[in-house]
Order: sequence, then C-alpha cells, then structure tokens
Amino acid sequence: MTLSPTKDPIDLPQGATIKRPDLAAPFVSFSSRSRWSKCALSAVLPQLRTPSGPAAEEGTEAHKVAEWALAEKFKIGTPADMPVVVPPQGLDGFTYTEQAINDWQAQVGQHAITYADRAASLFRDCASGTHCMIEVKVGPTTIHGVKVGGVADALLWNDKAKRLVGGDYKYGRSPVGAGSLDEPNPQVAAAMVLWARQAPHLEPDQLGGFVYQPRVRYGDAWQCWGTTDATAAQNWMERESDKLHDELAAVARAASELAAGRLVDPTPGDHCTYCPSARWCPAAAAYGQAALQVEAGTKAVVDWTPEEVMAIWAARAAFKPFEEDLKERVKMLHEVNHPSVQVKRRTGNRIWDKPAAVVEALLIADRADLLQPPGVEKASGALPQAEIDALVTRAPDVLTFVATDGKQPERAAGAFAKYLQEKQ
Repeated sequence: MTLSPTKDPIDLPQGATIKRPDLAAPFVSFSSRSRWSKCALSAVLPQLRTPSGPAAEEGTEAHKVAEWALAEKFKIGTPADMPVVVPPQGLDGFTYTEQAINDWQAQVGQHAITYADRAASLFRDCASGTHCMIEVKVGPTTIHGVKVGGVADALLWNDKAKRLVGGDYKYGRSPVGAGSLDEPNPQVAAAMVLWARQAPHLEPDQLGGFVYQPRVRYGDAWQCWGTTDATAAQNWMERESDKLHDELAAVARAASELAAGRLVDPTPGDHCTYCPSARWCPAAAAYGQAALQVEAGTKAVVDWTPEEVMAIWAARAAFKPFEEDLKERVKMLHEVNHPSVQVKRRTGNRIWDKPAAVVEALLIADRADLLQPPGVEKASGALPQAEIDALVTRAPDVLTFVATDGKQPERAAGAFAKYLQEKQ
C-alpha cells in the first residue's frame, strides 16, 4: 500500500498550498538537511506548505534583534538603536499585558546580546579583523544535478588565522544542538562547506561551529565545537564535503526514479515528525495498513521477535503524521457539518480564570500551602540566580529506547508482512 505522489489530499488546511519539486532540477535547503539527508525520498515528493504560526513569527522577530546585535558587536555599518519588536498574537500562554510585553522585549534583547558576545568570544585569541557575515545567502549551487543552498544566520571568518566558524540562532524550545567536530550540526556544516566551495581561495586552517538556543527546554543554551589543527580542519572539510555529495547523489537518484514513475524506499525515523511530504509517504501509508490489521486481529504485536519489535520502534516517528492527518481531516469534516461526523461533548473541568487573583485570594485567606511555584525558567530574573540554584534539583533522567541495530525498515516491514494474507 502506497500513496500516489500524483494524487493530492481532498481537503487542505486553510491557507495551505502544495509545492511540487522540479524532478529535473530538484532544490534542497540546508536548513532541512536533517530530514532529506536521512530520507532522500522526502526531498522529491510533493510538500504541503502551511502558513507560519505564532511561534515561527516570534522566532522571526527575535532574529531581527539578533542580527542587530551581531552588527553592533562586529561594527558592521552605521550604529543603530536596537529594533523595536513586539510579540506576535496567539502565543501560547502569553498574557499581552504591558508588563509582559516589556519583559518579552527585554528578554529578546538580552538573548541577542548574549548571542553576539558568545560568537565574538570564539575569536578572542585571534588578531583583529574578524569578518562577520549576517544572514548570508549561500548558494544555490548544483551538485549531482541537485540545487542546494540556503541562508546562514552567521558565518565568521578571520583571514589572519584562517578560521571559519558557522553559527545558528534558534529561538524554539525543542533542542537542536551544535553537535561535535565528528558529528556536527548538519545545517551549520552544510553552510560552511558550501561557503568554502564558493570561495575556494580561502582555505580554512581552523574551523568551528555553534548553536545558541536561549530557550531550549533542556541542555545547554550555548553549544560549540572547533579545531585549530590545520590537518584536522582540512580533513573535516573533505569529509563533510564527501558526505554532502553522497546525500545529494541520493536525492538525484530519488528524483530520477520518481520521474520514471517509481519510488525509492523511504527511510523512517525521528526526522519524519514534521515532514511536509508525510501525506504522500509510502511508509505512513504502510503503517496505516498495519494498524488496521492489528485492530482486525489478523496480526499481533506480541508475536513479533525482539529484533522486529525494535525495528518497528525505530521507525515509529514516520507514523505520527498519519494520525495527525486523520485528526485534521475529521476536524475539517466537522467544520463543514458533514453528515458522516457526529460530535459528543463533555463539559470541561472547572479551572481558574484569573491565576493572579486566585493567588491574592489564597494569600488573604492565609492558605499559602495551596500555592504552586511556577516553572524554574519563569522564575529566572525574579530571584537571584544563586537562590534559584539552591532551590532547584534535577528531575529523573528520561529514558530513550534505541534499537541496537539501528533503523531497519526492511525488517520492520517484514514483521508486518508475515501477517498479511497471501495473494492467490
């Protein structure tokens, strides 16, 4: 069971459009490399494009201030005042009071200044003359018939030290990470490799990469790696260039196969969670088929071997979009009052309408024992850091189960297939 890449969804979310890659000359952005480098098919299937939400708009506003902070730090252009940005409407849990907006603006500004300071610190041991390129367009360049390019948040170059550093500023909360010299952040590494390809006369002898994510849920906000060894830097550039070439060659093969009416096998994994091509993905369709067979009793999870269980577990992220698409479609049918949809309502639980007033009322009633402290991150700035450190501890570690043999779509598919009725 597969979904035809030429058949589009009947219903689309409001404002959504479908983009079809040019199979003769596909384009990939290094900002989404963490997905298409692992699954070449996702680079050539149709993509559902939806309007950006409040969180993305907030990130755009924060980037405006970050760009200003870098320009001020590296003395680029005429000095200017910090840009005035406002929180977009619709942010989850945001009160939009004057105080809340002022606090948000102050936090955005402080994060931007810290970002610029940390970036500059990576050249503290170098002679003056570090050149900072902000929101620099890299490419597009064509490799194996595939156009690749994008915009890098920051690329820094010191000619005297021959040091190249790529950086990324993330304002979301899901951890990204800079990686390491051996396994660098794929977006940052691609930007560095492609920039060096555009400027072959500038051969770096020193390399570094960083990611600053001030609001990350866990892990360090600032992460970086680097080497000042010329041989290591040259080996890194060759290795990362070869890796990028191999990934783009796989995309080219996927485009060629799809143009001929065939699909290369998808590679399910965590990268599937927000894949814009999920509606056309054969892995998602196969999972839907398998789930229905489990429900019908023609297969049983308990009969899988341990190896099959872990193969399916490793591929589970590919199947999340299937359920999300199903929920979205049902919601759309309900919104147009389709007769096939009935809704049962359950009265919502009683909740506090005005938390601040509730706190005041409980304090007046001398019932401070009923109060709950806010999240640690919300108390930052309200209490001295030393006092916060003395009051907090760590939650138990979160266990992540990983298949010893890695992702094996063939074995996972085989575990499903053994329960299918043989064709006569």
